[in-house]
Amino acid sequence: MSTEKETQLKLFVNKAYLIYTGIIFFLLFFILFPFFFLLVILGQKKYGLVLTRHWTTVFFFLLGMKIDIKNNHLLDKKSTYIFCPNHFSFLDIPLMAQMPIAVQFVGKESLSKIPAFGYYFRKFHITVDRDSLRSKYKAFKESVDSLKKGFSLTVFPEGGINVANTKNLSEFKEGPFKMALETGFQLVPITIADNWRILPDDEKYLMRWKWKNRIIIHEPIDPSKYSIETLNEFQSEVKNIIQAELDKTNRLDCKIKKPTEVGYNVESEGFEPSN
Repeated sequence: MSTEKETQLKLFVNKAYLIYTGIIFFLLFFILFPFFFLLVILGQKKYGLVLTRHWTTVFFFLLGMKIDIKNNHLLDKKSTYIFCPNHFSFLDIPLMAQMPIAVQFVGKESLSKIPAFGYYFRKFHITVDRDSLRSKYKAFKESVDSLKKGFSLTVFPEGGINVANTKNLSEFKEGPFKMALETGFQLVPITIADNWRILPDDEKYLMRWKWKNRIIIHEPIDPSKYSIETLNEFQSEVKNIIQAELDKTNRLDCKIKKPTEVGYNVESEGFEPSN
């Protein structure tokens, strides 16, 4: 088979895999929607978050994708945390639902406008319009209230998917760090190592196969050693921890993958999946 035909076949397979991913995600959601609706009526948000974890477990199983969560021992399942992961892909949200502690998400308001799914997201998670000061303040207060009620939160500190450079973090927002200072709950840096390769937000709409998807849990950080005056230092510490892990996993993967392996082009600082 010629190189051009191999490339076309690979593109077809990757796009078909993406379509399959979308079908599986929403098919499972609509199967579970009556249960989510019932939990809303009963006021059982906690069980809705647990059900979300089971939903994503089946989702990744049907994708044939193994989830590898490292350093589970660092978390106390009875504690409340603010999880701060890097955000390079649409897969980051369902992946973070796989955390050993059920979590609420702080997500963009546009998610709440998706038919049916938007209802679920509004009822179990927190939405924010990042262009509205009123919405950001409301989301912050809701987040603090949820933490005080014992719900752990996942807040993407970059505020959105970074499309400029998928191996480098963009600027961090202040929200999750102020939440930690106000509530005293520990903030946990999280590195999502592989989604930038599997489903990058590069407008090519290709879902690339990778058997293992890694989440690295870092040591929880006690916010009491920081103050509002040293907020930048707090942000820098978390950003440096996540970026260092991203750099490390890229270097290790570059050593593991062979330059001639189908689907990868090795670069000096790591490797990128080819189209």
